[in-house]
Amino acid sequence: MPKLTSPRNNGIEYFQLLDMVSATTITAFVMKLINECRLSVRQRLLWIRHDVDHDLEKARIMAAAEEEHDRIATYLFLHTADYWQSSDFPGAIKDISRMGHNIGLHNNAMVASCKNGGKDPLEIIEDAKKRLEDITGYAIYCTSAHGDKYCHAHGFLNYDIWDRKTLNAFKLFEAYFVRRDAYLTDSGAKWRGQLRDKIPPFEQFEDWMSPGDTISKFNGMEAGIMQLLVHPFWWEVKR
Repeated sequence: MPKLTSPRNNGIEYFQLLDMVSATTITAFVMKLINECRLSVRQRLLWIRHDVDHDLEKARIMAAAEEEHDRIATYLFLHTADYWQSSDFPGAIKDISRMGHNIGLHNNAMVASCKNGGKDPLEIIEDAKKRLEDITGYAIYCTSAHGDKYCHAHGFLNYDIWDRKTLNAFKLFEAYFVRRDAYLTDSGAKWRGQLRDKIPPFEQFEDWMSPGDTISKFNGMEAGIMQLLVHPFWWEVKR
């Protein structure tokens, strides 16, 4: 079985990390139903999310490794990334989808609007969502805001375009708005975790917990959702 390790993450092996979490892995569709209050949370649940900022091939490799380990994740693709216009992009999306993983949109529309003459960011979202749906053949219902450096420099976030009405109109849910009883991310190749009310709106942690402490605290909950954000770019396969 393949292993995934990251030299930037203190030698943690990805699947050993997943095995530490005492929870049932759920799909983005289940997360959507929970967000719409159509399902209740009566046990510990794990939602695995991958924001694909760079390197399409690393995403495909991680997806294949997860398939071998019987793990399902949600892969969110960045419409401003170089790979978005590559000839390999449709095939990679189809491959990852065929492996049983969910496909979603990594939203950088506010930045794209600022850099593209003020085009309506919702039109940018609509076009990107349609492209993914044309490739996959099914509805896309998950989006996550991209932490572009331009956002930090100019004091906004890409999810600022959303309110409940607009998300409903697009039939989407935003990953940063859904229930998170525990949150663990490797953003910037640095593990940061936190629980419930201490989870910041974005990756702007004032204090954080280690992966082990975050998982241990989550495993002690009777019921709840852990959102695990892992970026394929930081990880390498070893067999």
